[in-house]
Amino acid sequence: MYKFMLSSVIVLFIYSILVIKYGGKRVMTFISSLSFIAILLDLLLNGLITRFSVFSHDPAIGARYFGIGNELMGVFLATTTLCTGMLYKKYYNRIIPILFLGISVILVAHPRFGANVGGTIAILSATIYFILEMVEKRLSFKYGIISILIVLVAIGIMGYVDIRLNPSPTHLGSSLILLRERGSIIIKNIVHRKLSMNLALLRTSIWSKVLLISIFSQVAAVCRRRDSINGLLDGRMGKGILSSIVGCIIGFLFNDSGVMLAAIAMNLLTIFILFQTLDAEGAHGQ
Repeated sequence: MYKFMLSSVIVLFIYSILVIKYGGKRVMTFISSLSFIAILLDLLLNGLITRFSVFSHDPAIGARYFGIGNELMGVFLATTTLCTGMLYKKYYNRIIPILFLGISVILVAHPRFGANVGGTIAILSATIYFILEMVEKRLSFKYGIISILIVLVAIGIMGYVDIRLNPSPTHLGSSLILLRERGSIIIKNIVHRKLSMNLALLRTSIWSKVLLISIFSQVAAVCRRRDSINGLLDGRMGKGILSSIVGCIIGFLFNDSGVMLAAIAMNLLTIFILFQTLDAEGAHGQ
């Protein structure tokens, strides 16, 4: 606890200096990029970095023993989509964002790295929405069905790889094996468990309050700074923000602790939007 408090104070001190010197907008860009790189490296290094984080694995309470948990997945979802938006804004190249998001999806989905099914559905949904926005296609019924099929195929591939490559399959591989042996009752049990967990967390967890505050803050920002927010969302950076919101919604719906994923991602997204808007208005005022 002492080390955590000390490191938090040091980080806040460094952050304050950076904000004073460079301004909130550039600092938020730097923090988003740094967070994304750190989590990406952590996935490749099998949790070598996050073992020192409060968002890491917690075998003591059975939270997670491997891969990326929903808490860290919330951070990764937000930083990935925001960094993708920043890259698209800077380079205006469609290939770079697609590669960027594709690598992120693979690392979250792969049973040897992220092994997070709900996180995969969330970040893949965000990726699909980003691509639709990038090619200027609206999310119609047709594209909705195509998106669902893509997600199902991705989960199927992920499960196949898990069963074939892992001597001890993750919960996805184990669930597919049980589904083959016991039938559709397994799907019913999974859906019931996820709904029960989410409802319990909504009633008792602080993350539900964090999520509501983030949503309220974004609504308030839109009401008070409508032109600035619209300008941000209509630009190339806005595609990353909107895809992040889509990922939050899907992550909330398809995770047994989706409220944590959505709350953390929305919180980071809200901070980013506020800094971008206020910094832009400050520059305009000067």
